[in-house]
Amino acid sequence: MWICEQEQLLSTDQTSAKDPQNKDKNRYSNILPLEHSRVKLENAKNDYINANYIHGYNKKNQFIAAQGPLANTANDFWEMVWEQNSISVVMTTKLIENGRLKCDQYWPNVENSKQYDDIRVETIDEIDSDCGSFLERTMTLTKKACKPNAKESPKRPCALPSPPKPNSMQKADTTPRDCKTKSPSNTSQATSPKVKVFHENSLTTSPTVKAFRDRAVTKSVSEESLERSSDEMPVDDEQEETRTIVQYYYKAWPDHGVPSSPNGVIEMLGAINERQEAQAGAGPIVVHCSAGVGRTGTMVAIDTAIKAVLDPKNGFVDFPRVILDLRRQRQMMVQSLSQYAFCYYALDEFVEKDMPDNDDGREDNSA
Repeated sequence: MWICEQEQLLSTDQTSAKDPQNKDKNRYSNILPLEHSRVKLENAKNDYINANYIHGYNKKNQFIAAQGPLANTANDFWEMVWEQNSISVVMTTKLIENGRLKCDQYWPNVENSKQYDDIRVETIDEIDSDCGSFLERTMTLTKKACKPNAKESPKRPCALPSPPKPNSMQKADTTPRDCKTKSPSNTSQATSPKVKVFHENSLTTSPTVKAFRDRAVTKSVSEESLERSSDEMPVDDEQEETRTIVQYYYKAWPDHGVPSSPNGVIEMLGAINERQEAQAGAGPIVVHCSAGVGRTGTMVAIDTAIKAVLDPKNGFVDFPRVILDLRRQRQMMVQSLSQYAFCYYALDEFVEKDMPDNDDGREDNSA
């Protein structure tokens, strides 16, 4: 109720989204990006795309929440990924659900390539996760580099340093992890919205915790340093630049529902954070479902909450405020009651499995 009351005070300006020329770029007529936080394409005749910047925990614009690409917006989607220097794309919807098209396939099949305007996308491989809940698709994006000149925007370099090749990219920990967990008999009876923080020296050193903790306290490389790197690169008219991205496809998330266990979600978020941390200057994590609000918002909320409990300077997670902050940036984020309850359940499961039981950072040496 409090969220609904506060939401009435938020901005509802969707001027560009409601422009008649952009009507066919929206998958749903009632799920539109807010004007103040919308992503603007820099190298397109029309700068509109149905996507919003979303702040993460202590990090501005850590995410981009987007709708599932349409056939006529796939070019725009890849242009956005390129311009934002994003290296991680998260997909939480199937292409077809309950007989309805939820997202167009915007990538080529494995060992195939496809041209999306001036960006060539090639899918290198597709690897299933240990728990079977998600896939990792490695892709390369290739685009002819442009010559830096005085007319280029001072905020974004013309060409960024290419990331490592797929075979040299730092791999996430592949130690098998048991993704089975107890199914909640009633997810509404989850943990309290205020979760106490454990002292820094009490945190476990598991790869999942380390990935979240490193991402929670590390700031991104400044755009100024990226510009300097760009200026040092010799670029000619025929030079092509190739970047590597990974699409994390969560297979087990039903439309308007939630997974039976949060462990797959937690494992996937840990892998994403580890990859983001491994590459300096990595851009926003692009997250989409079909509409880009329900499953997308839930994923972002869980990541934000986990990083909050891992921050020794923080004392609690206020989920109502987390959701409200998300909706300030994109309307209807975390769309259903079951998704809201799942946020609590996921955080409770993370604390139980990846953090110690004692809350004072000291071991219990009693007999």
